[in-house]
Amino acid sequence: MTTPSSQPAASLPTQAMRFHFMDAARAMFMMFGIPFHAALAFTALPWVIHADRHSDALKVVPLTLSEFRLPGFFLIAGFFAALLLERRAPREWMANRVQRLGLPLIAGMVTIVPLQNMVLNHATGSNPLDHGDWSQGLLSHLWFLPVLLYMCALLAVCWPIVRRAKVPDVAVGWLILGYTAWTLGIIYAVNHDHGVLRPFGGLIDLAAVLMYGPFFAWGVAVRRNPQAFARLLRPSLAMAIIGLLALSLNLGLPNDGSHFDVARGYALDAISSVALVQVAMAAAARFLDRESATVRKLVDASLTIYLVHHPIIIALVALTAGMALPPIPAWAAICMITLVLSYGIHALLRHSPLLLYLFNGVKPKDRRARAEGVVAPAQS
Repeated sequence: MTTPSSQPAASLPTQAMRFHFMDAARAMFMMFGIPFHAALAFTALPWVIHADRHSDALKVVPLTLSEFRLPGFFLIAGFFAALLLERRAPREWMANRVQRLGLPLIAGMVTIVPLQNMVLNHATGSNPLDHGDWSQGLLSHLWFLPVLLYMCALLAVCWPIVRRAKVPDVAVGWLILGYTAWTLGIIYAVNHDHGVLRPFGGLIDLAAVLMYGPFFAWGVAVRRNPQAFARLLRPSLAMAIIGLLALSLNLGLPNDGSHFDVARGYALDAISSVALVQVAMAAAARFLDRESATVRKLVDASLTIYLVHHPIIIALVALTAGMALPPIPAWAAICMITLVLSYGIHALLRHSPLLLYLFNGVKPKDRRARAEGVVAPAQS
């Protein structure tokens, strides 16, 4: 049921709402991984494989998407985590999180990532595991799943306190200042003692928990405070200007690797991330808050698409080697082919309850309940 325009979304009871725009934004953020990773292959930016030709214009794609894609995803995850904890006991909810996140993680680690490593080894002669790169060789693009599990576990433990706490409505400007200081502190800590925050070769990535945790907490806060929720969804020209200006400065200013330039870059990253997340969520609430069969299909397929898009892009980049294709058309073609193939794989998975359970963590009874609108969309 969509929210009546005559009543603010933040003031309505949960039972009267389906957060269609949250679902749509979550799917959008996950599927943005396709243009993000495909563009990396056509730039000099670090990635697992690179095409024969590079494009300076395509460099803007990953640098822009990185500002709001994952921060927005973690904000939405925090929002739905709080929403579901309002309905379930923490232990029951955490068991569901382990199922929904842990099963796809394990399934991906034993099937998708090894297949990807084989493709990389064939295409480049290099396997991340050969160089002791355990996080890349075992987790690769699945790193966000254990990070999200850590956040969920911490919230489940702290929920009795969070549930009783009075969550303040903080202006986004203050959030920008706080997150900028927080980011610089985290970067200093990582550089000072990398092994403590990313032990076991990065398999346990506490640095990512600290970096994205504030957005997860922001999502919890806006669920707990209707005024904060309304503020998040309120269109703001000022936030759009601040976010785009910080992004433009970060892209345009020279960086010689000095401590000052590095710190300035991270500070501008933090500023644009908070501002552009607010802009993206307000836009989603304005334009995507409606029931759509197409959006629902993409929402249901979004985790599968994310799981499999990475090796598909790598394989397609390897196949284009030596073809001397112009970078931008090649990137666009790879994005389209990857999306079609990824969605096709999900369509095949849906015919097998076991495979859907392993790669999406969805039991058959959960599928029926979601189709009937009985349960809120579970977060991946």
